[in-house]
Amino acid sequence: MKTAKLLALCLCLSLCLTACTQAEPSESSSESSSVSSSSESQSKEEPYKITLTDELVRANNANARNFGYIAEEEKYIVYRNPADNGKLYRYEKATGTVKILFDKNNGFLHSIKFFDNRIYFVTRTATDEVPTLYSVDIEGENLERVIEGVGDDYIVTNDTIYYTSYRESNGAYFYMYKYDRKTGKSELMRNRQSEYLNLVGDEIYFVDYTFTGESLTSGSGVICKINVKTNKVEAIPMIDKQGRDIYRIGPMTYFNEKLFFTAHITSPTEDSTIPSFYTYDLSKQKIERIITEFDLLKEASNQESGTWYFIIKGTDDYFFYIGNSNSYTVFSWQNGKTTVLFNGDKGNQKYLKSMILLTMEGNPVTYGVTNEPDDKIIGGEKLMVKAGEA
Repeated sequence: MKTAKLLALCLCLSLCLTACTQAEPSESSSESSSVSSSSESQSKEEPYKITLTDELVRANNANARNFGYIAEEEKYIVYRNPADNGKLYRYEKATGTVKILFDKNNGFLHSIKFFDNRIYFVTRTATDEVPTLYSVDIEGENLERVIEGVGDDYIVTNDTIYYTSYRESNGAYFYMYKYDRKTGKSELMRNRQSEYLNLVGDEIYFVDYTFTGESLTSGSGVICKINVKTNKVEAIPMIDKQGRDIYRIGPMTYFNEKLFFTAHITSPTEDSTIPSFYTYDLSKQKIERIITEFDLLKEASNQESGTWYFIIKGTDDYFFYIGNSNSYTVFSWQNGKTTVLFNGDKGNQKYLKSMILLTMEGNPVTYGVTNEPDDKIIGGEKLMVKAGEA
């Protein structure tokens, strides 16, 4: 009898300990406001694990540079749906079904990323005074309010979140901070405009757009690096083989020991006004121009200069998008060969604003970010629809 009671007591204690463990808050919510999903149901199945291939990681990194309105993993695409007030949607690639994961943003939502089986994004709800970093699981549950005052850029690691600020008390934008996930406290790293953060080891490579007045090109983009342990900053000179300065740095991303970005040349030569796509080898400290906009557009018909987006598919293997208010073209560039994949008239299709380039199952597609009700992915067969219509 005593043995039976002892066993029952042990079982009861075990269940209590398990419940306490499940109820313990995550470290990332320390000293941050936390919001839990209203759903109390728990599935008996194992929770779905977000899975990312190397190609999807590269695509998501590049899409993060293109406003971060969309991110893809093996089973789902998570995106801001401009046709439904910018709510956060999940699209299942195999079935075409959709689900709303977050709907409290009132149209404002960007910088979607995956980390540690969660979805991070910047938004502003009715109770937020400034743009705020949130995270949610793949089912739209267990919502966390992580950091207030986050700008366009952030990098999530196990211990730290590096991010740019929304607006300082002096009106400046995009100062760089680091947030300790254990203490819930933020520390200023750099009090100048910093964008396109890329963490490589103990250093963050970024673009500084601060106008200093030192030269005509100051404020047009200088590539720098900052040590995350010491906060020491170093500017990286960008000079090509002909000794020309590279300026007007555009979106920048990192892959395989290289930085990739768009830029212009300063010298008064025929090609100085033409934007180009560059790589910078960090170990060799060598810059290389891959292709100019002029050379890309020679392969397209009825296409004018416009905004660039790019995706790194692999070594010497890229997708490019060039578009303006009238038209757009998507190119493949592989080992020196340019191919036009598809183009269109944005005016006829009501795509009057920017387009986002991403990959879907290894293929390039573009994603409209207008507020038109027929907003969709084009260049592929799949349509981003409102919940319940798939």
